[in-house]
Amino acid sequence: MLGSRRLLALALAWLILATACGHEQPLEISQDLIAEFPWAETWGEIHDVDFGSARGRRYLLSGWSVDEWDRAKKSNFVWGVGEESVLELEIPRPRDLMLKVRCRPAPGIRGQRVDVVLNGHHLDGFGLRNRLAVYQVSIDGEWLRAGVNELRFRYADHRPGGDGAGGDPRPLAVAWYELSLQAEGAEASAEPRLLSESDALSIPSGTRVEYYLRLAPESVLQVEGVDLRGENASTLEVSLQEDGESSARPVGILKRSKRPRRLELGGEHSRVVRLILEVPVTEDRTSEDSGLILRAPTIRVPSSRPTTSPSDRQSTQEAANEPRPNILLYLIDTLRADHLGIYGYPRPVSPQIDAFAADATVFDDAVAQSSWTRASMASIFTSLWPLQHGTNRRGDVLPPEAVTLAELLKDAGYQTVAFAKNQNVFPTFGFSQGFEDFNAIWAKGKSHKINTKVEKWLGTYSGDRPFFLYVHTVDPHVPYGPPAAFKEQFAKRSNDDLTLKRPPGPEIWKDLESEQQERILGHLLDLYDGEIAYNDSTFGSLMEMLREHSLYEDTVIVLLSDHGEEFQDHGNWQHGRNLFVENLHVPLVIRFPGMGHGVRVEQRVQHVDLMPTLLDYLGLDVPEFVEGSSFLDFVAHPEMPGDEPLRSVYSFLHLDGLPNVSVLEGDWKLVQNLSKGEIAWTNLFNRADDPGETRNRVPERPILASYLATLIAKRRGERSRLTAGEAVLDERMEEALEALGYIN
Repeated sequence: MLGSRRLLALALAWLILATACGHEQPLEISQDLIAEFPWAETWGEIHDVDFGSARGRRYLLSGWSVDEWDRAKKSNFVWGVGEESVLELEIPRPRDLMLKVRCRPAPGIRGQRVDVVLNGHHLDGFGLRNRLAVYQVSIDGEWLRAGVNELRFRYADHRPGGDGAGGDPRPLAVAWYELSLQAEGAEASAEPRLLSESDALSIPSGTRVEYYLRLAPESVLQVEGVDLRGENASTLEVSLQEDGESSARPVGILKRSKRPRRLELGGEHSRVVRLILEVPVTEDRTSEDSGLILRAPTIRVPSSRPTTSPSDRQSTQEAANEPRPNILLYLIDTLRADHLGIYGYPRPVSPQIDAFAADATVFDDAVAQSSWTRASMASIFTSLWPLQHGTNRRGDVLPPEAVTLAELLKDAGYQTVAFAKNQNVFPTFGFSQGFEDFNAIWAKGKSHKINTKVEKWLGTYSGDRPFFLYVHTVDPHVPYGPPAAFKEQFAKRSNDDLTLKRPPGPEIWKDLESEQQERILGHLLDLYDGEIAYNDSTFGSLMEMLREHSLYEDTVIVLLSDHGEEFQDHGNWQHGRNLFVENLHVPLVIRFPGMGHGVRVEQRVQHVDLMPTLLDYLGLDVPEFVEGSSFLDFVAHPEMPGDEPLRSVYSFLHLDGLPNVSVLEGDWKLVQNLSKGEIAWTNLFNRADDPGETRNRVPERPILASYLATLIAKRRGERSRLTAGEAVLDERMEEALEALGYIN
């Protein structure tokens, strides 16, 4: 009887503990809010608003333009649009303050005046000079309230931008650059912060922390304890907000506790949210040091069950005991995916590639890690994204510390040979690492000349060791000049007097009439297609060579490109200028002996995935440093569901001008342009309904944009694994790079 009572008491105690924690199922950490804090937004007293930045956008309510960039001032800003612009500022402790702003009137407006209204009270306004200047307004503490305050700027005049703003039709009033609030002689108010040497987050009264997160279904907020700052009682208010919701939804309240506490965050599906942890100011507050300390705050999810690998994968590992296949990496430079028949292009430019693809695996959504050759090839060969391998600028050399695919295959017993026509991957820039025989082809000519050299090498191949053969052609790269037969077939509409082989400069282009622009654009696209068609024919010839040498069936054949090419899709030519889809969506077709024939893979893959996939197929160990993942399961099991966990795919460009960085997650893509480490402009695209990436959705989806921006900030904050060397170019290399357009 006593035993039964004890068991009942233990069961009751367990039930009470489980109920107190708010969740019975075992949980595992999904997000550590201490580790995530550097990328969270903290809201204390407003000190500065940087107009035109992602951080500044959160204060703007209405009457503002999108974030813009002033090239002359090299600064971000926003336009005040219409009759007035409204901000929301949070002041935990009302007192006398000085408002300072930096702004200028819109083009064509003289004598502009701005009236300032705070919480319905009219303050002193100011008249604007006809240039960028700083103005200040005194704020009496009696007009402020603890918490949220509304600040309105009302304009005497507004009008369309006219010539001074590029013919902008919006009713522009004032260009705003900076705003600050200062309390003379007063110390800065407290801000949320991490406590040193402990997993604790301090949130003073009147402040809050906001995290932009992707929450898994059934997520839970857990803290190991809640301590008081100071003596006054405080509470933590937890709320969530998703895009489309006008305000945050309360989730629950946490009070002082020495025991772990949990709050259910709900949700049946994965979703992006703004998680708000706020300690409000209480009426009986007397100490400025009040607030709460959260011990080890985390987001937790139900523990996942271990999964087993597909049974068919075992055969791949067993194949490691058999003779390993040869590998051909055939790279066509500057080939955008949407100009091949297998990706829906209507012109017959790729019959050989299309026929090869029918006997191979086609990847519908392959993403390049950069939009120019050297950075992309470094990612392909090292499985590191560009900021990790460091080879991004014109003079960068892939450092000898890099471990390349060729080196790993050589160590595994492969004969490693390369035939490359693009000088960006010549030994000068470190890309011969791991190749026993690197043939840098300087001679003029197209891909048929590479075929001639490869055919000669195949005649000497003994077969004692499997080979890794890297072939890099450049036919579709500028200058566009297909052989006569292919020009005749694909460029018939080009007039004899139109002899351009590369795009005109931007100054010439903008002065052309629209009909002239359309004519030149069509001409260059025709030449580009002719180049693709010719390279397609020589690719087919190379496949025939492999068959003649009885090598085709036992060779892994990888066809891909380093990047695409732009034809005014986003106002530019060629590549290496941005990270939009025409530059990053690349073809990828792989023929694995014995598997994946006639398969199409819808799941997204990327350049850095190629190395681990090939090593996985060969049964070789994948180094821990690689940033890609094997996609072999997608090939072996094309019936796998497409609702795999969302994966973030990053690309980076820093060739000329301002750096660009992008992230793709699910249907959404965020692109940022950076200036001195700050964000100059941001674009958000929904690839599902806007595959051409033409409509910026940041105003509609600010929470999603902030979440994706957080992902980018984390990646940019990582320590680089490698440091690029500096190339020494001789006259011959400079001339070759100039011909390709890499030196002006």
